Amino acid sequence: MKILFVTSHKPWPPTYGTRIRVYSQLCALEQLGCVDVLFIGPVGFEKGDAFYGSRNVLGPLTQGPFLQAALSSIGCRVDMETAQYLASRIPYGYYLLRLYGRDRDIFNDIICEPYDLFFFVRPHTFWLCAHRRYKRSIVDIDDVHSLSVTQEDFPKRNVFSRMKAQLALSAVKKNEMEMLQRVSAALVCSWADAQALRHAKVHVFPNPIPSHGQEGEPVTVGDNDRILFIGGLNYFPNREAVVFFSTAVLPLIRKKRPKAELIVIGSLPPRHAAVLHTLEGVRFLGRVEKIAPYLRSAALTVAPLLHGLGTRIKILEALSFGKPVVATKIGGYGIEVSEEDGLFLEDDPKVMAEVCVSLMEDTARRVLLGRRGKERVYALYGREVLNRRMQEIVEAIR
Repeated sequence: MKILFVTSHKPWPPTYGTRIRVYSQLCALEQLGCVDVLFIGPVGFEKGDAFYGSRNVLGPLTQGPFLQAALSSIGCRVDMETAQYLASRIPYGYYLLRLYGRDRDIFNDIICEPYDLFFFVRPHTFWLCAHRRYKRSIVDIDDVHSLSVTQEDFPKRNVFSRMKAQLALSAVKKNEMEMLQRVSAALVCSWADAQALRHAKVHVFPNPIPSHGQEGEPVTVGDNDRILFIGGLNYFPNREAVVFFSTAVLPLIRKKRPKAELIVIGSLPPRHAAVLHTLEGVRFLGRVEKIAPYLRSAALTVAPLLHGLGTRIKILEALSFGKPVVATKIGGYGIEVSEEDGLFLEDDPKVMAEVCVSLMEDTARRVLLGRRGKERVYALYGREVLNRRMQEIVEAIR
């Protein structure tokens, strides 16, 4: 099977949410055939640049007339770091084109190649290519946009904002339904998202566990007073979550465990640093080279998000290390793990604090929950499971 994978999200290196999901889809599709990747509008590349690489990326570029036309008409600049990474990790060809003028003609030549399956990452890449019909096509919706409009984009403060939200919601739903009519299948992150769309062409392809080689590791107890939050603070819902937990939950925890502290790992924009550093009992580490040591040393992790959509890879990652997670219902949205397996969903600050203290004080229970949670997430979100899931979806549309 010959597959064209169209994306505007760089799948390498797979170091955070979107890239991890896209990379897992590439790995799953690679089990089914030969995959070419068309990367649209890469950030940081100037107008007119094209980049091509393959498993033999440092060798001759002899991969077809449309590629040769791209290289001769646009010129080629090779990002050696990316090339070497791909040469060692990813057994596919891939193409980076910026769509300006004649580049668009080359792009059209590529998508007219006789591929057996077209895979589009996010609806906007599908609509870019929607001027032609595809015999078999899959769109990865990821987060359902109509849910985003309802929850975040238009807060219902007055009659005018409610009307605006309703108009926006109607337009987004119409767009989603039109796309679903034109594709063979659409992928979402969770059963909750699938139920929101309620369409026969919608399939669940969950977010994966980030691979750190920890599946065979024993569960560690960690520091009883250390709570971990993972997430870049340039993203507003993450900043809001840290402030909420630090001001509404952590003080209640510290009344019973005075040495308790919240460790925050993730980017810390300078414009927010001054305010965030005033939070008592919170330590900001910024970006770290390796996150595994911090997960192993924590008693538990938290995801107290008040806004946002999708299933949190940070929760799957914590559970894969055998760490219980305390989250809000929005934070733990769509993840098929229960309290018996270490995922606690609480919106009330007082109850959330009580759950955290209970876990911090009972190491035996924490380890037991950690083992169960680890087993559960690998059974649902492990790489082998997702590879089989992708195969089932592709076979269903043949």
